[in-house]
Amino acid sequence: MPASQLSQDVRAFCEIAQVVDVVHGDSTGYLPSLKPMPLSGIGSLTSPVSPAAKPSSAPTARDWCCLPIKALNNFEWVDRQFAAYQVWFESAIAVRPSNPQFHGDDRSIVLMPAPCEQGIKISIGEAVAEIEIGLISSQPVALSLLDAQGHCRALVNTLASPATPVEQSAPDPKYPTQGITLRTGNATTLRIDAKEPFIMTHFLLK
Repeated sequence: MPASQLSQDVRAFCEIAQVVDVVHGDSTGYLPSLKPMPLSGIGSLTSPVSPAAKPSSAPTARDWCCLPIKALNNFEWVDRQFAAYQVWFESAIAVRPSNPQFHGDDRSIVLMPAPCEQGIKISIGEAVAEIEIGLISSQPVALSLLDAQGHCRALVNTLASPATPVEQSAPDPKYPTQGITLRTGNATTLRIDAKEPFIMTHFLLK
């Protein structure tokens, strides 16, 4: 299965660029699959959770878990809130977008790089076998999967996203959401970088 693929759900994500082979990647362009392990929900979004926290109720291996990003507070710094999912963020902040080109009608909470940062670093535990991320950006966004030694195992770039009106009478054109699905293989870190601001609308894992 390729390191990335198009998301096929009803959100009709836009097409993404083809996976780029990297120096330290597998010659076939494929990543090995890890056997999914049970994941748990988080108890509190305001207090750090121990990485060793045990799942209280485990979904089946085929279930996707959605990080409850929308439960975060506006302008909340994001780091260890999702540790029980074996996901740790660096340089991320929760915001409610004010730019109409970057949000829907409900203006839900999303994640974006912290001020003065051009990317987000995400550490992932070995229980995480697959990730799906929704991104909105006016410029291409690069996603890199790194192993414990810092070697790049896979690299994918989203397409540039020209803003298009939702309706003919729409006063502000909106940038589309691009969905990216990645198999983590033996990666321990996911980096998301771009030259222009971007937002993460959702983060699913299994």
